[in-house]
Amino acid sequence: NWEWQHAHSTKYGHFPFRDTNILKHLFNRRISSGGGTQTVNVGDFRYSISDGYEQVIGAAYRMIIDLGNLSDMQYILSTGQSANVFSEHYDDMVQSHRDMHFNNLKFNEEHLAGKTLILKPLKIMEQ
Repeated sequence: NWEWQHAHSTKYGHFPFRDTNILKHLFNRRISSGGGTQTVNVGDFRYSISDGYEQVIGAAYRMIIDLGNLSDMQYILSTGQSANVFSEHYDDMVQSHRDMHFNNLKFNEEHLAGKTLILKPLKIMEQ
């Protein structure tokens, strides 16, 4: 069976190494993907003989917020939490992002207890 995602892929190019021949294979990521300009999973694309249909615009961050229940939010990044290519979190969300599998983001008193950050302005002495 033919599916659009088999002809269409998303390339996550790392800046500044995405076009450096010797490094791009280490830094860049590519995954088959659905979506298009007229879908909820928006993903504009371009066509080239060498790369086929390659997504050039799409969501980098997705979040679901239930304003009636802030204790159960969900999110997903397009690549991962880390910009360090050697980290296990550099690209650990690529497939989840494509497949719309979200991570839970707990936001309630139990999870926030004892974790308050207070920012105070620095007093500058006049001379």
